[in-house]
Amino acid sequence: MKQLDCTAKELSERSGISTSVISRYRSSEREPQPDSDTLATLASVLAAIASEKDASQFEDGNAFTEDFILSTLRDALPSKTRPYAAFLQRFHLLYDKLHLNMKELSSVTNFDTSFLYRMKSGERKLSDIPSFLLSAPPIYTMSKALLEEILNTNQVTASDAKILRNYWRSEVSRMEQKLENSVITDKIALPLESGYQNHPMNISASGCFYHTPITYTYPQAKKHGEETQAYAKKHEAYEVQINEQSAFTNIQIEVMENQYVIISKLQSPSIHFVIRHPKLVHAIQNFTVPVVE
Repeated sequence: MKQLDCTAKELSERSGISTSVISRYRSSEREPQPDSDTLATLASVLAAIASEKDASQFEDGNAFTEDFILSTLRDALPSKTRPYAAFLQRFHLLYDKLHLNMKELSSVTNFDTSFLYRMKSGERKLSDIPSFLLSAPPIYTMSKALLEEILNTNQVTASDAKILRNYWRSEVSRMEQKLENSVITDKIALPLESGYQNHPMNISASGCFYHTPITYTYPQAKKHGEETQAYAKKHEAYEVQINEQSAFTNIQIEVMENQYVIISKLQSPSIHFVIRHPKLVHAIQNFTVPVVE
């Protein structure tokens, strides 16, 4: 950036990555993943800026190509995979040398045996990253244009529309701040068009105590799914997994892995259950969609 006389604001406007995130990258408070779209976008934008400013090469003589910039950015990142890979290697060594039994290990650690098997195979990691199982995409990933379209389709009154617009704005702002220091994973059901009429989705607005159902048309639900995926590409700390089969409706599940689970009923009357029992927590965080109500 210094050699290209490129400011964080310019890079942010060209890449779609917020200036605060770029600032944290530069100060090493955060690092993008080596194979992430974010890093590839930064390399592409920096190469384009170099071309526009007729900058032909780095001070060390290497050309300002997109591939070289991407390679340089990756080389500058500390390896976050080695510590866990080393842990996994040692776990396998102990498991074999001590002739451990998964059932006994599960009994001692309170980890579900299926979780331990998946951890041993590398499918799961020990983590404190919260994940959410949602019956609809979160409102903060929705564009204002789509929100207005859905409000008009549902003929929402002016007073109620004001409540929902304010809630949308507050959620967008809250999540921008939260993702500066946290990583979040959302698992969302987005059913196929063929079964959508039987189980249409409603906007998740229980956070503002608004309980009148506001229903998506299928094109609107599909559009919100696409906007959520675009949101994930723009925000490296946000991950979304979309499933075509719905596990449930009108329910949200928050999982803080190996710590607790919160199950929330979203429509009036809203009810929230906090589960801390280790066996139940592991069972919920390891269940596989679809589950039929």
